[in-house]
Amino acid sequence: KKELVLIKLMVKEIKTIDPCWGKPDIIVVADVPDQDALTQLVLSKIHGIEGVTQTDTHLVYRSPESKAK
Repeated sequence: KKELVLIKLMVKEIKTIDPCWGKPDIIVVADVPDQDALTQLVLSKIHGIEGVTQTDTHLVYRSPESKAK
């Protein structure tokens, strides 16, 4: 949907945004430097998007070896 493209363009931390069947409706992958930045992203930007009523946040940690790939 074009709304998803607009959200991705407006929120620079979002790297991918994909609609899904069932729950959740959308999966977003964001790149932030630390936990504080993630908190600000979710509370200030994502929760501020019209239609967002709930979020479920999961963290992916990468080892230094995986970042080099």
